[in-house]
Amino acid sequence: MFFHLPPEERGEYEVLLILLLDQFFVFTSPVVLYCLVLDCNHLCLLILEYYLLQLS
Repeated sequence: MFFHLPPEERGEYEVLLILLLDQFFVFTSPVVLYCLVLDCNHLCLLILEYYLLQLS
């Protein structure tokens, strides 16, 4: 998935992911959103990857 892309290639994908997850009301935690937008650390990306798997 895109999480394995280098950070400089993730920008537009992050925006699309935020819109996708928001559409499915997955963002119950502001901390996860904060991590995705401002930090993109590995743990938060793993959490988001888990959410995406639940949607599919």
